[in-house]
Amino acid sequence: MAVITDISIPADQFALGRLLDEYPDIAVELERLVPLREDIISLFWVTGAPPKRSK
Repeated sequence: MAVITDISIPADQFALGRLLDEYPDIAVELERLVPLREDIISLFWVTGAPPKRSK
């Protein structure tokens, strides 16, 4: 059985809220959770931010 949900969290209630307040055009979308041996990592997409340029 699969469960799909759409969750919205106010920026001031989220750990990254200050970043989202500073860059209001950024959207973060959780794609999936990836199970590892002892941990689980999140795979997510960030859109609306300019790409970081390497030096």
